Amino acid sequence: MRTIDGRSRDVRYEFSPKFQRKMIESCKQYNQFTWGEFAGQLGVSEFTLRYSWRNGKSTLPYSAVEMISRLSPEPIKNDVKSAALEIKNPFWGQQFGGLRSGLKSSLPNTDSVDFAEFYGILLGDGCVYSNLNAFCISSDGLLDAPYVTGYVAPSISKLFGRKPAIYYSKSERSIKCVFNGRQVTKFLVEFGFPPGKKLLGRAVIPAKFFENLNLLVSCVRGLVDTDGSLCPHPNSKIMLNLTVKIPTLWKDCLRAFTELGLAPSSSRGQIYLYGCKKVETYFEKVGSSNMKHILKYVRYKNSGKVPITSQLLEEFKGKYMFNCVLPFNGPVV
Repeated sequence: MRTIDGRSRDVRYEFSPKFQRKMIESCKQYNQFTWGEFAGQLGVSEFTLRYSWRNGKSTLPYSAVEMISRLSPEPIKNDVKSAALEIKNPFWGQQFGGLRSGLKSSLPNTDSVDFAEFYGILLGDGCVYSNLNAFCISSDGLLDAPYVTGYVAPSISKLFGRKPAIYYSKSERSIKCVFNGRQVTKFLVEFGFPPGKKLLGRAVIPAKFFENLNLLVSCVRGLVDTDGSLCPHPNSKIMLNLTVKIPTLWKDCLRAFTELGLAPSSSRGQIYLYGCKKVETYFEKVGSSNMKHILKYVRYKNSGKVPITSQLLEEFKGKYMFNCVLPFNGPVV
């Protein structure tokens, strides 16, 4: 059952990652399901089942646990309910999201690659509210939903010690990941992130990231995963494009691409990598954590054609709304 805004009313079962994987794989094998068939039985996308649930990255709704229990062989069926570490109420994630500013947060090491990637994400699709009460990352509510719910939100939880809240817009196709807490926003502003409108605040890539290539790579990955795109091109077949409207940030991005040996082309507010060789170099050196980029690149490698966004829209529609990202930063093998 779901609320009017699409949230599940099911209680959630939390298992150890090891048991959750065993339970799902045993049930699939016992019934000789394909991943697509098994996902259909559970009413979720194949990616949600195969990568999020199977790898223990998400709790399981009561309805899914009941279905898996009914379909499982006896040894697993007998263990399912007793193996649950905790049974959570339906909206535990939102409640843990820290809507009350009094909840304490942790502050990350700014020399970590995880923080550098988050900072790149914030530079791309994020903002710090001018009142310093929260920061928000806003993305496409369909194409970027797997990335935001399955990768960005868990990264924020890991960095700052609390889960952000996720909101889907009722009036437009957008998703917002919101983290409330003045301690964290003040920390980000003190580090150099401009509050309010980034264009007025002269957003830049932090100087310390240019002193460490690992940090620079991570920051660029976050930026391209949010403000970049992979497109078909009539001459070079494939093109990676990064759109940056803030002049100070555009100059830093161009410098970063150059220092990473990516040999970019550029025009005002745009950075381009044309052709298979340059795009392959990007994925080998930088990679991606965003499912839409990963799918486009893998399919290009397999077929020689980059799927257009409208094709992904049809594929993602009604399927990839929750934790189902496949992190990727390396070459396709």
